[in-house]
Amino acid sequence: MKKANPFKRTIADLIDGVILISVKLVIAGCFINISVILTKMDRIGFILNISLWVFYLISITLIFFGYYIYFFTKYSATPGKMLFNLKVVDDKTGRNITKKQAFLRAVGYLIGGFALYLGIIWILFDKKDQGWHDKIASTRMIDLIK
Repeated sequence: MKKANPFKRTIADLIDGVILISVKLVIAGCFINISVILTKMDRIGFILNISLWVFYLISITLIFFGYYIYFFTKYSATPGKMLFNLKVVDDKTGRNITKKQAFLRAVGYLIGGFALYLGIIWILFDKKDQGWHDKIASTRMIDLIK
């Protein structure tokens, strides 16, 4: 199995990021409109507004995890990775990853991203071209084009 090119991985991740940000912006627009209405209310509006934004944070977190878990378990790749013929597989067996691995991989994306993207940059220096998300989930990315 051929290791995935880091440049292809980066572009694929950017495409996935644009997809997720687009969805989040549409949802944020809806929440902002509701928030404007709530801020015109008295004390109850303030409490409802805080609750609304907590709900928004929960919603976008679920969308983030849902996106990665769905695409990795159903197709072994996200839309961005599919465009570049990349696939995520189990590091030991080379088989499709499990839901648990997809979840851990998403957690790894968050950890690697919050750490100034060091978890992603790690791919460039790792012998197996694995980022922290790959290490955490015991996965690797392969290129389907030989």
